[in-house]
Amino acid sequence: MPLSTQSQSGNDEYILVASLDNARNLSNILKAISFKDHAIFNVTQNGLKVTIEDSKCLQANAFIQADIFQEFTLKEDVVGFQVNLTVLLDCLTIFGGSTVPGVNTALRMCYNGYGYPLTLFLEEGGVVTVCKINTQEPEELIDFDFCSTNVTNKVILQSDSLKEAFSELDMTSEVLQLTMSPSHPYFRLSTFGNSGNAHYDYPKDSDMMELFQCTKTQTNRYKMSLLKPSTKALALSCKVSVRTDGRGFLSLQYLSSRPSMACCQKRGFPMRMSPTSPLVIQTRAGAERPRSAQDPVTSALRPAEGSNVAHPFNYGQSKFSDLGVWWRRASLAL
Repeated sequence: MPLSTQSQSGNDEYILVASLDNARNLSNILKAISFKDHAIFNVTQNGLKVTIEDSKCLQANAFIQADIFQEFTLKEDVVGFQVNLTVLLDCLTIFGGSTVPGVNTALRMCYNGYGYPLTLFLEEGGVVTVCKINTQEPEELIDFDFCSTNVTNKVILQSDSLKEAFSELDMTSEVLQLTMSPSHPYFRLSTFGNSGNAHYDYPKDSDMMELFQCTKTQTNRYKMSLLKPSTKALALSCKVSVRTDGRGFLSLQYLSSRPSMACCQKRGFPMRMSPTSPLVIQTRAGAERPRSAQDPVTSALRPAEGSNVAHPFNYGQSKFSDLGVWWRRASLAL
């Protein structure tokens, strides 16, 4: 790494130093969750977690495991700060994000503690640029209760099949209806748009289905507006995990691989990423119970009540490990 040839004596003044051979790996992850201007960084010895919230009802978390970085030094147990995400992304792509093979922008990210700016050293082609971004005191985050042990139904399918489904379904529909069942239709996506009702079925023995584990029949509707923010990750992913719990709460995980890394692997159950797999994006949304397949949907989602169980900052509890991004919606089934 070119930056590693520079003097390391300056690292002594920082409580956090994290380096990457390619800054694009970080910027791509942050772009996948960039729906608000500000992001909260929480750093532990396990790695870096970036959180974005919208009106205390939508939350995105990106976790980058410490092993992903070529250099990761933290002198305190926990470090937290807030920065302007738009400015950070502009800095990470300050060299224009070259796509020429073998030409990468190296990154060293440093932080000296409360009240100090986040400092980025970026190098490409022998040119070094230093960016300093003002930090703020992090806001208090809301926690939502979606526990893996309470998952009722789960399927893992190839992303291409979900892309095909979205291209054929009527996206003018206000909701996406999801049916998961141990019997027919097994896994069904339905929309109710301007062109009429549309259904897309997946047999449980389909070649596109990597895993099918359903214990009860559930039919729930989810606001399309809650799912759309995560669809940008679908284009980058190779597999999708779909989970629901007893409330109808939905979790979507998009598993992605960088071209320079090994493709994602399945290691039994639950599915786990290979040690070099870079990205998981997870969407969580509350459900609306449909009155019938023909009825228009006009009711709104209720915010969750009593959701006071913190999601643990422990990447080992994510069934897609190593590096993850998950979206959350604080809503319960009607």
